Amino acid sequence: MPDAIRRIRACGRTLVVFDVDDWFAGLPAYNPASTLPGEVINTMHQAMGLADLITCSTPELAEGYATINRTVVLPNYLDPDIWRPFQDMGRPRSHIHVGWAGAFHWRSADLELLKPWIYNFLDRHREVRFAAIGCRELLEWLGIPGVTTPRLPPGPHTTPRNLDLHPYQHLPAMLSHLDIGLVPLAANRFNQAKSWCKGMEYNAMGVPAIASPSREYRRFIEPGFNGFLVKDQQWARTIERALDHLPAMQAGARLIADRYFIDSHIHQWINTYVSAASRAGAA
Repeated sequence: MPDAIRRIRACGRTLVVFDVDDWFAGLPAYNPASTLPGEVINTMHQAMGLADLITCSTPELAEGYATINRTVVLPNYLDPDIWRPFQDMGRPRSHIHVGWAGAFHWRSADLELLKPWIYNFLDRHREVRFAAIGCRELLEWLGIPGVTTPRLPPGPHTTPRNLDLHPYQHLPAMLSHLDIGLVPLAANRFNQAKSWCKGMEYNAMGVPAIASPSREYRRFIEPGFNGFLVKDQQWARTIERALDHLPAMQAGARLIADRYFIDSHIHQWINTYVSAASRAGAA
């Protein structure tokens, strides 16, 4: 990456923006990317330093990477072309689906937060089914019955670890299988810097988000309206609160999601890039 930026520079004055969505300086051991050699992270940091600007999805990332270069926060938003066509998908099913969407092997420590309570919760609430969206192995790992999304035929990028990998454009239809979405996050700096992206995607499909109280989710969740924050690991009790008000919270989730379509925020990118280009031209 640093060599590529130097070659770009050699062609004339060009604005180089490095966008980052994760805290790579402190990857937790359970994250498969933590096995990357140290020189890979160092090379990425060198490239960040050579750029004109680092754009980050959260204030925590911007603060962390500010030691390398100038940073600006450009939050994650929704692509209306992907999400709006699916927002009116109905939910004709006999059970309430509470679940999680994602790649299991990337988030195993987060999902450990479900193990202490999920079996007894489902035993008490026979009207609920657990839905594992895009990660059928999660059901076996948790030792519970449930539902999952259909597996796609193997493609050129599938491996034994990502057989349930789906194109991002399929996510709205996959999330339509949920009624309540969970966002468990283990307590570490990597997760504290994560954006509200998963909760925002749940909300886009009218799915309230029940989330760990990270900094970003404290900003995103309006308790009782588009979701709840889980205090003191009281996941079961918090989900029960959502079940008591589910139709109203599903409507609230849609209203909140309407604030997060990128076509209403594109000026942030324009202003950021114009300002960065002006600074680069003056350098």
